[in-house]
Amino acid sequence: FLARFDALKSPLHTFHEMDYEDYFATTHRGPIGFYIYDGDHSYRNQFRGLEAAEPFFADGCVVLVDDTNDPEPRQATLD
Repeated sequence: FLARFDALKSPLHTFHEMDYEDYFATTHRGPIGFYIYDGDHSYRNQFRGLEAAEPFFADGCVVLVDDTNDPEPRQATLD
């Protein structure tokens, strides 16, 4: 993954190997135009993964969430 990411990234792309809650609490600062959540799909993690990022969503931000056909992640995404 990292070799491909490094080969294709622009100066605007970064990769952080850390927990999403720690990342949004300590590292992230700028607006997000495209957000992908593909983490633990328990209700809590799905909800917190979206909630932690939401303050950074730019106007018109596109949010991509997978596995929303399962009941817990679907409900967390809707909530």
